[in-house]
Amino acid sequence: MAYFEVSNAFPWSLGFMRRLLNSVDGVSGYKRRWFNDDRFTFLYLGRSCVVNEPFGDNSRYWIGPVEKDPPLDMRAVHDAFVRFRFGLTFDTGFRT
Repeated sequence: MAYFEVSNAFPWSLGFMRRLLNSVDGVSGYKRRWFNDDRFTFLYLGRSCVVNEPFGDNSRYWIGPVEKDPPLDMRAVHDAFVRFRFGLTFDTGFRT
């Protein structure tokens, strides 16, 4: 898997994405981008990767390497998004 897309619908804020990406082995060097369709960049296994929102207002984020060659397997990053479950935890004290 060379790249993938995720919906930009709630709960995918950039903060959640950053925490999720930082949880993947091999991801480092997170850098927020301003005034650019690239919302942020990061390194995965030493390669530059990007979270891009085409046209700045698309319904999806594109996640993958900046340079397509040589191919980079993004499966571990993709699988982290698939496994992610958003849960509200601020109200756990009120469930009794």
